[in-house]
Amino acid sequence: MKKFLIIAVTLSIIATCAGAFAYFKYFSPESRAKYVSENYMKSLLANDTEKASTLFPLKPATSEILQRNYRLSTIAMENDLYYVLYNFADSKQPSLIRFTIESSEIKKIETGSRLGLTPSTDKLEAEQQTAGVSKCLTKSDLKYIDSTSVYARNIRGATMIFPSDSTEYIATDDSNSLLDRMANFYKKAYENDFIFELRGYRQSTGLSGKESEQLDSLFQRRAIVLQKELIKRGVPLDRILISDKYTYYIPEQSTEVTNELYVDINVVNRCIKV
Repeated sequence: MKKFLIIAVTLSIIATCAGAFAYFKYFSPESRAKYVSENYMKSLLANDTEKASTLFPLKPATSEILQRNYRLSTIAMENDLYYVLYNFADSKQPSLIRFTIESSEIKKIETGSRLGLTPSTDKLEAEQQTAGVSKCLTKSDLKYIDSTSVYARNIRGATMIFPSDSTEYIATDDSNSLLDRMANFYKKAYENDFIFELRGYRQSTGLSGKESEQLDSLFQRRAIVLQKELIKRGVPLDRILISDKYTYYIPEQSTEVTNELYVDINVVNRCIKV
């Protein structure tokens, strides 16, 4: 009888432990959060956007995180929400993806390179990553725009040419490759402190007030066209500045071609102070 009782107690303990293990592995809120986010990540890896969209609506930028190997970084809880953070295994950007999970449902998905364990630690994570790190552009960065001017604040990146009175730049293989090059430069050097500056030209003399206004309006519309082209290629809006125009002098009776046909895309290296 005693032996039977010991066996019964042992089996009961084993069953209890197994139940507890199953709960924490498969049914606890944390395990459910991991399960839901893992299913989403597997769908992205398999390029199964249809399945992923059943778990959470896809964003236009989803292509940046498709078919990329990943690994689980951490799971954290804050204010009754679970945050599941993954690292992508390659060197592409974004390097991190974080899920916000509530009651086994995905409430938010964020991607970036400076995500903390939870939203409240994002600022600290960014500060830790940038502590002691130079934000100036280097020769290695500038080679993508064929420049070596590491101590210059303003660097000419490209010059786009527009037909007279037109807001559509002259689209050639060269002009489109210049925009592609600017976008590629951003992707290589985005962690450094720089912006793109769009800047046109206007002669300083010989124009009526109305002519000046018309040229100002034309430049703004041209700059917005280039701004949209850069955004389409992956450059964020907050890294593009539409600046004042250069002014230049043309003597009367000059036959020189006016610079109003040009809009420069400059790289402003902001760690170099004025």
